[in-house]
Amino acid sequence: MRPRLPRRRHSLPRRLRRTLRYCYIKVVRINDSPRKVALGLALGVFLGIFPTFGIGFLFAILLATLFRWNKAAALLGGLVMNPITSPFFWSLSATLGGVIVFHGGDELTGQVVYIRDEVELLWEFLRFRNTDLLYAQLLSLLNSLTLPVMAYLVGNTIVSLAGAAVAYVLCLKGLVAHKERRRVRQRARVTASAAQRSDVTR
Repeated sequence: MRPRLPRRRHSLPRRLRRTLRYCYIKVVRINDSPRKVALGLALGVFLGIFPTFGIGFLFAILLATLFRWNKAAALLGGLVMNPITSPFFWSLSATLGGVIVFHGGDELTGQVVYIRDEVELLWEFLRFRNTDLLYAQLLSLLNSLTLPVMAYLVGNTIVSLAGAAVAYVLCLKGLVAHKERRRVRQRARVTASAAQRSDVTR
């Protein structure tokens, strides 16, 4: 019996490069106008970063169908949010939203400390099974989460829009350049083939 070889573990940058290359190859092979592909990809990127609780791909297909954008590109755009990139987008959204909503780090830090104290108090009531105080503390905790959640959504919306805009511009320019290079190669092959036939007939 042959021994099983250990699976190779690729580094994080290498896995990210492979994912980007896979998406690039898939996008350039889509047979549609560059604008529709770019719009579909931008839609997928926006819905991938924005919190859709696992059903972003359904929204991507629905909206891409509604606006007649490319559905395959929309699904590929959703891959921007994956286990490798998620911590980056979460942190960026929370930081940006915190700066905008709380107007600086001190107020944001105070809010985080307040929520931590609320959670600790809730845990104490849970341990002692004090139902009345537990219910009241749970409501207080949910109320204290309103501003942080709003801050995250504000930051995430900005990050999602920026990501979609960057994806649209890069995809559109990349596809136009790719199609132009392909046309140049095709013309060169046709010219070379015609020259060969001309040499044969002489």
